[in-house]
Amino acid sequence: MSKVLYYHLNSFPEISARDEYKLATSFGLHSPRFRFGFDNQFDLIENPLTNFPTNFTSTFEELTNRRAVELWDIGKPIRLWWSGGIDSTCALVSLLKTKRLDTSLTVYLSKASVQENPRFYDLLVNKKVNLQWHSHEDYIYDNDQLWNGQTINVNGGGGDYLFLAISSKMSMEEFFKIKDHDWINVMKDSDMLNTAEKYIDMSPYKPKTCWELLWWFARSIDDLLSRYLSPRFLKDPSVYHLEHGFFYTDYFEKWALSNPYAGHNGDYRTYKWPMKKYIYDYDKNEEYLNTKQKESSFPSVNKQSRYLGSSRGHYALNKIVYEDGTYVRYK
Repeated sequence: MSKVLYYHLNSFPEISARDEYKLATSFGLHSPRFRFGFDNQFDLIENPLTNFPTNFTSTFEELTNRRAVELWDIGKPIRLWWSGGIDSTCALVSLLKTKRLDTSLTVYLSKASVQENPRFYDLLVNKKVNLQWHSHEDYIYDNDQLWNGQTINVNGGGGDYLFLAISSKMSMEEFFKIKDHDWINVMKDSDMLNTAEKYIDMSPYKPKTCWELLWWFARSIDDLLSRYLSPRFLKDPSVYHLEHGFFYTDYFEKWALSNPYAGHNGDYRTYKWPMKKYIYDYDKNEEYLNTKQKESSFPSVNKQSRYLGSSRGHYALNKIVYEDGTYVRYK
């Protein structure tokens, strides 16, 4: 039988009630795939944890340029889903920097994208980049033009998990106040403490601070809900391969494993600093560099109330999708 590509954890209450799954979801990992230690309760495609690399010297800029060239080398027109946020803007910059004359780039955007990053929108207009507009009411996974195989769809997928696994319930400003505190002391009153200690006891890496703990969760637990966004919503999930999360590669993972503290440059406003610096080197927007903060862009560019199977704000059309494209759908 084909292995599970994606599952919507809210559909499986007996599994979501298990302590290890409650631990993962409490840190924003809503459809977890454990890469060591805890047993996965689904027959998932394996993604074993990469060994800690030695002498990995490639820079973030080098890898970002490399990824863009790889995507161009697929040989199809690229549609970049641009929210205006840090991850998708970084991906877009790399595609603009490496674009050849014989290639085609379309930026798929909404009014919310412009509101989030107005100066970069002006840059796109001035460079006469091809823009394709959609509204907040559009359901992008119903748009046959996006999924007909003539183009590939690229988004900023994987960008969050280069740095931390952090729940949206805590702001980055709040987290930075405790990031260097001992994580056990911070969690001492949490009902998840025993499960977290059990997980870390099995771990080859022993985090001490809150930053290290969330960084390690981002390395050792995949969030399939983020990694495979399109199978969650597509009416025909078999075309999921037409979506490419920009930062989901083995070399970005090696970079993240080699640079555990690279995610900021001082305070909470510098979170995702390598991406923000890469963007700044292209657009010279000091305000975005110094003040732009992480936010959840997806709900602002797609109306989530259209999705079925909602629970606590996490929406889906499909309960489970297998590697061969077969699926079980919400009724």
